[in-house]
Amino acid sequence: MKKILTLIVAAAFLIYPCVCFSSYIIHLKDGREFATENYSEEGDQIKFKRYGGVIGIQKGLVREIEVVEEVEELPAEKEGAKLGAPAEKTEAGKKEASESPEKAVEVEKPKEQGEPEDASEKEKKNLIDKYTKEFNLINEKFKDVQMMTKEDLYKFADKLIAFKKGVLSNRLGGIFSKHLLEIYSMLDKIEAILKFRGD
Repeated sequence: MKKILTLIVAAAFLIYPCVCFSSYIIHLKDGREFATENYSEEGDQIKFKRYGGVIGIQKGLVREIEVVEEVEELPAEKEGAKLGAPAEKTEAGKKEASESPEKAVEVEKPKEQGEPEDASEKEKKNLIDKYTKEFNLINEKFKDVQMMTKEDLYKFADKLIAFKKGVLSNRLGGIFSKHLLEIYSMLDKIEAILKFRGD
């Protein structure tokens, strides 16, 4: 009986991460944040992969670790799945989107006939459209980040933080989890540029 219970618990722990597709945001006490797909606790450090290597941070410097679960798909992905698109094509499309952050991301609205939408669904779709357009503009502006002055970099970083806070305050973190990871990556790049310039 104990072996069966142990086997069930072990299987649950192995299956659970595959179902959630979790990402983590590590908030430090000094205000910096790191986004990562996974992390591990080893001794008095929290370790995660970043920039092709492993970074270790003392647990005392970490304020909290936020879990960003991808609980909803974008409407365009849902529509592709409903139409019976082959799994290979959808996986290839997702892989292309994640490999090239310079490509603009567009969300298509699913067309539902015969069902009136309530106000909250319309509001949510409007917010998704708003933040998708805003992210596309941010992504275009990010291409010129190397040419920006110090003041422009700080203004752009504030815009990125405002986007992040807006998405999270409207409870759209699950839908925009990949976008948020790109925003954190952009903030890291801006920080690296400022450090390189000595600002």
